[in-house]
Amino acid sequence: GAVSASIGYDYRLQPTRTGDLTIGEVIATIDGASYATNPITVQVTQGTGRPSGGSSAVQVLPPGQLGESDAYVEAVVDNANPYVGQQVLYTVRFYQAADSSLMPSLFSSQPAYAAPSFTGFWSQSEEGAQKNYRVSAGGRVYNVSELNTLLFPTAAGDVTIDPAQVIIPDSMFQRGGALQSEPVTVAVKPLPEGAPAGFNGAVGQYVIQSELDSASTDTDNPVTLNVTVSGQGNVSTAGDPALPALDGWRVFPGKAEVKTAIQDGLLYGQRTYAHVLAPTTTGAVVIPALEYVYFDPADAAYHTATTEPLAVQVMQGKLAPATV
Repeated sequence: GAVSASIGYDYRLQPTRTGDLTIGEVIATIDGASYATNPITVQVTQGTGRPSGGSSAVQVLPPGQLGESDAYVEAVVDNANPYVGQQVLYTVRFYQAADSSLMPSLFSSQPAYAAPSFTGFWSQSEEGAQKNYRVSAGGRVYNVSELNTLLFPTAAGDVTIDPAQVIIPDSMFQRGGALQSEPVTVAVKPLPEGAPAGFNGAVGQYVIQSELDSASTDTDNPVTLNVTVSGQGNVSTAGDPALPALDGWRVFPGKAEVKTAIQDGLLYGQRTYAHVLAPTTTGAVVIPALEYVYFDPADAAYHTATTEPLAVQVMQGKLAPATV
């Protein structure tokens, strides 16, 4: 006959350095008593960013210049001096000369792309968005394959992205090889000081919306407060909006549901929450406005998005008595 409840929180962590890293204890205070978990130690090793397996006979070919090389790989970023958490578009281009002796090999077996490890970044590939086109350089025509990866730096300082590789398998026509780009260094700026209270690391451009599933209820029935944070930026790592003090309500926080999409090379997304609110008082009750603080790299300033206050009419139910 007893009623029990539990609330679970899931956090996605990406290491920014190698070694034995410790996740500290989590402390919960319930009815004045504190409870703590045990610390967790995770051993982090350097990733390679390359697929397992492969031919041991592959030889690394030095990078060349367009017009001089039959095949060439380059890697570039659209912003070499971003803020922490600001999107950086990393682009890899694979050039194949149309008149090259490599062409029979390239047609008989598909080259494989080996991405860097992107240590120091949160990354998301632009799946299924390979671009293919032709360019003319040095008096030669090149077929170009282009791939993009969205990067979000996790810490300030100079971060070097290892070379990207394109592996050309052996074929009946000739021996395969591996082409690699030059490394790319990104100078990541820290976020400016003086962040407003409530800032939890959101970088981009966001709006916040809230609505109730009902404008009236009674003390026997809860209402659902739906909160949505949406905009351009990495919502997967953006913090949750804090609920204001809600006197007269018992609050059961909802778990965030995250949806993302890439449009025109930019990451957009939304975080939605369904908070269950059980009234403990009657009358006209107002749920205060919610705030969400974010840093916008476009003007290098902090902004606060807000919702409108929401009114709820609460009547006396048939079960537990309520205060007025």
